[in-house]
Formats: sequence, structure tokens, C-alpha cells
Amino acid sequence: MMPTRSPALAARAGATAARSTGMAAWALLAGLVLAIGLAPGPVAGQGSDRTAFRAWALATGIAPDHAALTGTAATLREAVAAACAGETDLAGTRAAFHATADAHQRVQWITFGPAFLFDRRFRISFWPDETNALSRQLAESLTERRPDLLTVDGVAGTSAALQGLPALERLLFAPETYGTAPGSYACGLAEAIAGNVVAVAGALEADWQRADVMPGARPGDFLQSTVMGFNTQLQAIADRKLARVLGAAPAEARPRRGEAWRSGRSFRNIAINLTVMADLTGDGTGADGLAAVLIAAGATEAATALHTALADALGRAQALSGTPITAIRQDAQIWAEAQSLAEAVVTARRILVERVAPPLGVTIGFNSMDGD
Repeated sequence: MMPTRSPALAARAGATAARSTGMAAWALLAGLVLAIGLAPGPVAGQGSDRTAFRAWALATGIAPDHAALTGTAATLREAVAAACAGETDLAGTRAAFHATADAHQRVQWITFGPAFLFDRRFRISFWPDETNALSRQLAESLTERRPDLLTVDGVAGTSAALQGLPALERLLFAPETYGTAPGSYACGLAEAIAGNVVAVAGALEADWQRADVMPGARPGDFLQSTVMGFNTQLQAIADRKLARVLGAAPAEARPRRGEAWRSGRSFRNIAINLTVMADLTGDGTGADGLAAVLIAAGATEAATALHTALADALGRAQALSGTPITAIRQDAQIWAEAQSLAEAVVTARRILVERVAPPLGVTIGFNSMDGD
């Protein structure tokens, strides 16, 4: 027999309708963009190409991806509340977690604009956790059982390590370790964290619609930020998501360093990251995306090379996306495939830095991972 739906779950239809309304608003925005002559693709003049790319990327990528993050986070909050009330089991909650994590990985490459404000990037996903801050703070919280942490405001006022998806992953995917059962303190903390993710995601979505906080008052600024965001994401995949996990051989692998290893998402996350960058690059023909800007700048070969390199890396990631990263220690073939993926990502990043950035006049400067 199906469990009785909670009021929160019953409200999901309304939330879905609201999200549909939000998406319709973005569709209208996209239509207005096209109506005023900002359709994607090569047009006369470098400024026009970059303006077109900015409008296209916002309307077809960044805005709907943030709307999806807010919507899936709201569903996750409802699912956690239902599980903590004993109305559902954790299986459904985990499915909602995966949907939210999928949406988050689609915006993880964005390191500028609203994502930069108020440490929102790290509040949604504090990773990598080089000092193991999350383990310590989560253990302290479950020991001290502070009542203020059972509210969204309470969680929002604590360390970023305890606020987002990595903390929620532990509570949902290792319930035997953390005591996440209906009516428990751990379950109440999970509800508060899920609510905080909704709040941060909603603030991000709203701010991407505000001209005063959106980057790229000039088209070149947005292009610079996009290329830098791609560079940082590719470096993060190669160095943090793969190299530091793989080691020099299977016996030296440290899979528990992998992003979201408890939920088996490590390779899945990489595949989503690469999908987004491939989508925003375009197919290399100049129809839309970053490729269109490159072709308009006379760098057709660079556009083709980036498209090809991202497609190669993406294919390797997708082949591994259903495999838990813990398998790299037991299966030499899986380890070798992951190593090949890392090499393909390094190649894509090299093309971005050496062949894509120069003709666009983009300077690849220092970022937070340099020197790691």
C-alpha cells in the first residue's frame, strides 16, 4: 500500500506549476532577445557576436539550469520531510537527491556573477574538503544536538561545510553511520540543510535575472568569464575529480577522495560537467555557442578542435557514468579508462588555453586551484 502523502508532497503539483511558469517567463525572455536582433550565430562585428553569445547562453543555458536547480531542490526538501516523518523511505529521497545533484553539476562551472556572491558556490557544495571540516562539524553537530541547527536560518549561519549537498549526501546515503531515521536529530538536520539548499538555489536563480549583479555589462566581459569558467571546471575535473583520486596505479588509488563517492556519482558528475560545456560550445559549425564566436573571429579550426576534444572526453565519461569510483581499486580496466578520461580532459583544457582563448582576446589568469 502506498503511504499517505504529506502536505509537503501534496503541494508538489503547485511547485511544479510555479516552476513551469518560471520557465515560460524565461522562454518569453528568449523570444524578446531574438526579437531585438540578438539571435545566436555569426553576425557582423565582433561585439555583435559576443552580445549574441551572451544572450543565447543566458536564455538557453544558465537561466533554465538555475531554474532546474531551484525546482529539484524544492522537491528534495519535500522528499526529506516525508522520509523524516516516516511517510516514505530513503529510496525516494535518494532519487530526489540525485536529481538535485544533477542540476547542481550543470551550474558548477559558473564561478562568476551571482555564484560568487555570499559564498553561494561553496554553500551548495563544499568540495573538495581538504581539511575534513565536514566530518568534524557534522560529528560535533550530532553530538551537541543544537536546536538552532534544525532551522534553515540556523544552518545558514553556520560553516559552509555543513550547509549543502555533501553534508546531505552523508545523512541520506550513510544513515547507519549518522543515525538518520524518522524523528531523529540527524533527520531534522537533513531537513534544515535541504531547506537551505532551496534558499541558496532560489537566490541564485533570482540574481541571474538582475542586471546589477549579472556579469558581462560588456559582451567581452561575459565571454572572458565563460572561458575562464570552462578552464577552471576542466582543471577541477582533471586535477581534483580524477588525478588526486586515481594515483599512479590502481593500488595507489584513493576513491574516497572522489566527489560524491558515497552516492556513486563521481563519474556521473564529470559526464554532466562535460555535457554542459559541450552544449555551450556548440557543434563546431558556427550555428550557435562559443563555436560561433570563434568562427566569427576567424578561428574555425579552434572551434572544431574544442568541439572534438569535448566530445571525446564526454564519451569516455558517459561510458563510466554508471560505475562507482570505488571500482578503480579493484578493476585495473576501470582505472585505465578513468586515466584515459583524465588525459582527454587535459587535452580539452590545453586546446581551450592555447587555441581558443588567444583569438578571442581572453587572458587565462590565476585561479584558486593553481598551485595545488
